[in-house]
Amino acid sequence: MEWFYSGLAGIGQEEGSVGFKQLKIRPQPVGDITNASGTFHTPYGWISTNWKIQNNNFFLTVTIPTNSSANVYLPVKSGQAVYINGKKQSLYIDETAIIKCGSGKYLIEVK
Repeated sequence: MEWFYSGLAGIGQEEGSVGFKQLKIRPQPVGDITNASGTFHTPYGWISTNWKIQNNNFFLTVTIPTNSSANVYLPVKSGQAVYINGKKQSLYIDETAIIKCGSGKYLIEVK
């Protein structure tokens, strides 16, 4: 069951974090799985992730509860760009992009 939350849905907490104050969002698409979603209740509220792969692009919707923050780890291939809520991000990308997010809801696209 833990693999579904931390691996497939990508919901976890950063090392040294207590009570899911600092989240680690790292969905890990494997095999022929093209989408997954998960929710988890923390002392700060609900975390949710919903991702899909479509036409070799990766789409992730993530909700971070109030008074929490997250590092979001994204699978990125050479030549792809990262968009957050429709705005292209200037990031150094080397197979994984790490984005720091405060509380809120984000639509993240890798295409």
